[in-house]
Amino acid sequence: MLIFFVILGLIILTDYVICILNSCQYPAVMKRMSLGTPQFWMVLLAVSGLQACKRDDPKVYEVPSIIEPYIELFEEEAAKRGQTLTIDNLKVEFATDLLGGDAAGLCTFASASSPTPHIRLDTTSFNWQNNLYHREILVLHELGHCILNRQHRDDFLPNGNIASIMRATGEQVYGGSLNAFKRDYYLDELFDPNTPAPDWATNIPAYSAISAAQKSAVFTENFTNNFNNWNVGSSANNTAQITGGYFLFESKSENTAYFTSKAIVLDTTQNFEIETSLKIVSGDNSALFQWAGSGGSNFSFYGCTPDSLLLTGKWTTGLANTQTSNDYLKDAYNKLTIRKIGRYYYLYLNEKFFDVLETEPFEGNLMAFYVGPKTAIHIDYLYVSYLTL
Repeated sequence: MLIFFVILGLIILTDYVICILNSCQYPAVMKRMSLGTPQFWMVLLAVSGLQACKRDDPKVYEVPSIIEPYIELFEEEAAKRGQTLTIDNLKVEFATDLLGGDAAGLCTFASASSPTPHIRLDTTSFNWQNNLYHREILVLHELGHCILNRQHRDDFLPNGNIASIMRATGEQVYGGSLNAFKRDYYLDELFDPNTPAPDWATNIPAYSAISAAQKSAVFTENFTNNFNNWNVGSSANNTAQITGGYFLFESKSENTAYFTSKAIVLDTTQNFEIETSLKIVSGDNSALFQWAGSGGSNFSFYGCTPDSLLLTGKWTTGLANTQTSNDYLKDAYNKLTIRKIGRYYYLYLNEKFFDVLETEPFEGNLMAFYVGPKTAIHIDYLYVSYLTL
C-alpha cells in the first residue's frame, strides 16, 4: 500500500505543477484523469500491480456427501492414468429445470470473477434416475468440464458407438451388464481425448460374413399357425393372436407392459444367431426381443421405439445403449439380429451393424417378445440357429 500512495502522490504533485503553469485550479485534477491522460494510466498500473500481488482468492469446497464418492473415483481414475488431481476447489449443488429442463447437469467454469468451478445436477433427470451407471456418467461428464476443462465431443467410433462420455446429449455408453467392458475405454478417453479407438470398436463384422450354409436351425417360427404353442388370447388388457402370417401382440393398458415367452434351449458354448422381424403398428412405446432369462426382470433385451431409438440392455442393470439409427424403418418391419461369436454379441438392424456387447451366462432358457404400454406390434418370424465359422 505504501508504494501505491508514493506513486499517487507523485502523480498529484506533477498534476499540481501543470495546473500552476496553466493557471488552473488544483481540484480539477480528478476530473481530468480520463482514458487519454498519462496520469490515469499510471494510477491504473499502480492499482493493478498492487491487486496482482495481493490477490489470493480462497478455495471453496462444497460437495454433497452423495457426490463425494464420485470425486474420489475421479481422482483415483486420473491417478491410474498418470495424472495427479487434488479436487479442493469445487461447488456442487442440486437444481431442477436446468436450461428449461433440457439439461441434466451444468458446469460453470472458474473465472477471474468466480474462481470456484460450479456444477449443478438435476436429480429428477433421466440421467440421474435411470441407474447408477448412467448417474456415474453424468457426474464424470460434468467433472470433465469443470476439472479437466473438457468441451463436448459429439463424434463416433468406427463401429458407430459414441466416442466419448463428453457427448452433449449424455447417453449411457456403458453399464453393469453386456457392455461393462467398454468403461475402461471411456475413462481413458475422458482423461486423454487422443485415446485411440479400442479393438472392439474397430472390428466390425459384416452381416454378410455369415452365409445361410453356416446356419443350423434350432428353432423356426413363421407364424403361419400356432404349431409352437404360443400363449394366445385376448382380454381387456392385452391381445396375443396369430393371424394372417404374423403374431399380433398388444398391450391395451395405459400403464402395463407385457411379454410372451417361449422356452428355447441353446448350448451357449457354441456360436449362435437369433433373428426376428417386427413392426410397431400403434402406440409410442418400445418393442423388444428378450433372451437368456427365466421370466420377470432377468432378460437381456434388444429392440426399438417408433421414433428410431434402439435399445439394448438387461432389466436387472438397466440400459446398455440407447441410440437413434438411420437404419430404422418407420411403419415397416425391422429385422433384429443377435449373433453370439466367441465372447461377444454382434447386433444388427436390417442387416446393418449396430452394436457389440459382451456375452454373459444365461439365467434361463426363455426367449420373449415385449410390448410397452398402449402399444401393438406385428411379429413376422423368429429363427434361432447355431453358427459354423
